[in-house]
Amino acid sequence: MRRSTTPPPAPSWPPSRAGASRARASPQPPTPSNAASSRWPPSSSGRTTRAPASSPPTPHSSSSGSSSSTARRSGSPARSSRPPRPLPRHQRAAAADPRSVRGQMTDDNRRQVSGGPLHSSVPCRFAWLIAAGVPLAVFLATCSQYVLDGDAACLAAQAYTLGLAHPPGYPLMGILGRAVTACVPLGPLAWRANLLSVLAAASSAGLAYALLRRWGVGRGPAVVATWLLAFLPLFWSQSLYVNAYSVSLALTLAVFLLLEVWSDGGGRPALAAGVFLYGLSLGAHPMLALYAPVLALYIVWGVRRAGWRQALAAGGLAAAAGALGCALWLGYDLHYVWRGFGPDATAGRVAAKMRAYLTASGTGSDWRTYFAGVASWSYVREAALHAARTLGELSPVGLALAALGVAAMARSRPRALALVGIGYLVQANAAITMSHAHHYDVYRLPCHALLALAMGVGLGLLWGRARARWVGWALAAGALALVLLPAHAAARLRLPGEGRLAKTWELVRPKRPLRTTFARWNHTDGLGALGAARPGATIVANWGPYATLYYLRAVEGEGQGVRLVAGFDGGRALEKALAAPAPGGGACAYLRSDDVRAAAGLRAAFLLREVFAGAAHTLYEVIGPRTAP
Repeated sequence: MRRSTTPPPAPSWPPSRAGASRARASPQPPTPSNAASSRWPPSSSGRTTRAPASSPPTPHSSSSGSSSSTARRSGSPARSSRPPRPLPRHQRAAAADPRSVRGQMTDDNRRQVSGGPLHSSVPCRFAWLIAAGVPLAVFLATCSQYVLDGDAACLAAQAYTLGLAHPPGYPLMGILGRAVTACVPLGPLAWRANLLSVLAAASSAGLAYALLRRWGVGRGPAVVATWLLAFLPLFWSQSLYVNAYSVSLALTLAVFLLLEVWSDGGGRPALAAGVFLYGLSLGAHPMLALYAPVLALYIVWGVRRAGWRQALAAGGLAAAAGALGCALWLGYDLHYVWRGFGPDATAGRVAAKMRAYLTASGTGSDWRTYFAGVASWSYVREAALHAARTLGELSPVGLALAALGVAAMARSRPRALALVGIGYLVQANAAITMSHAHHYDVYRLPCHALLALAMGVGLGLLWGRARARWVGWALAAGALALVLLPAHAAARLRLPGEGRLAKTWELVRPKRPLRTTFARWNHTDGLGALGAARPGATIVANWGPYATLYYLRAVEGEGQGVRLVAGFDGGRALEKALAAPAPGGGACAYLRSDDVRAAAGLRAAFLLREVFAGAAHTLYEVIGPRTAP
């Protein structure tokens, strides 16, 4: 007769409070040697199935051992079970090297990140579709059928005519925009150009979900965190009009994901794909070059334990892949720069023009301001403004979730935390030091996205500690409400008056994501101004309205006989237009209604006659210079 292994019952006296605490704290979390054969937290029965010491732990070992022991106890022959499926490559590497278990995508690693068993009723095959599909549907429903002024109108024109925009040129935006507008032959021209940002924003949501899943966050909290990112006011605003920042963010998240796949045993193809995509992404915006030291540090960290031959091979592969990605958009730049000079093109002139495009000299993206701005006296004030705007966009609850996620990643995924954390600091310094004239705080968009990833890890930690499924969903609903509702409410709140408090509030409050009314006014006013101007007239306008007129003339074919000039240049542009008028034309000034300073200066220097008055813009005909009294 087989002797029972059940321990004798414990004494029946009630334990003390300290003893009960020690009893609850006695089970230890699994170590790499028994990670697959133990369960954390332990089951209520107290039994633990041990895996054979001669074979590496697999997810199928505990179930097969349990069935065989049950068959021996009942005296019946064991039923043949289905052979286990082969493990993925990164799990086979984890079984061979116990030191690498900590960085693999296993159930125990998920428990380390989330803090306990994951409760999620979202089907695995539909989770990614839900995470990216819901934002895609909302973005498509709210996407504008008109163009905004400024860079949005310029990039919309580039999507149809190719060429280069203003420095830094945005060559990749021209290539991608042309591909999207060619593949979507239906709909208004402006809507088809704006569709590029819609697809990029939805891709960013899907890539954020994939990153959170790779870091061990459950399906439910990963979906909720993706929606937190997608419906932030700043992120939502950049998904409705064509711009380089939503595309740059999608490419950055894709690079991060590929490097994480390589770090988890994906092999050199993942490394080559990630670095190639990074080199290609520099054609979307040169600011992504600031991430080069971060990615280099991450790759060096990944190959530090490999031999010098493997490290050298990985470095050479990364350098070749990055150079190939850069070569694609550099060739595009060189072609259109050389073509722009025509027969007057020389190597020196082309090199000077290429240098201006690559460094964005004289613009808000000038790389020298990134380093010189740190030493300025206004750096502390701008850093405080950055913190206040981040608090207004993400709310205190969102920042608390992000702090919780950072603490969890410091324990379970330190390399991923270094990638995200240093990337955030690099981008935050760019947002603080580089000035720009955009309506939205676009330089802070990557900062909010990286914080949203940390928020997802923090939400997964709380979700895993929930005792019941409904508690986890209640936490998710509360996070959605407490993060998104205050931000959107603050975007609609305006303080009356012109005092210091009202001006400070305008600086820190989030901007409303939807600008449909202004975009419609901008579009229709531009059509009216081009129709009211006489053939051969010269219209001088500041950069924002000028870009709209340029798009309407180049893409929609309006105002073909009108000459456009960007910038008043202190009135000298109008003086030149009056001195050398086109046959049958004249000089006109196109002003936005809120451009009060430019209107006052022009009225003081010239005699103006109103030709067209739109909802937000006015076209004036310049009769002549105002004579001094």
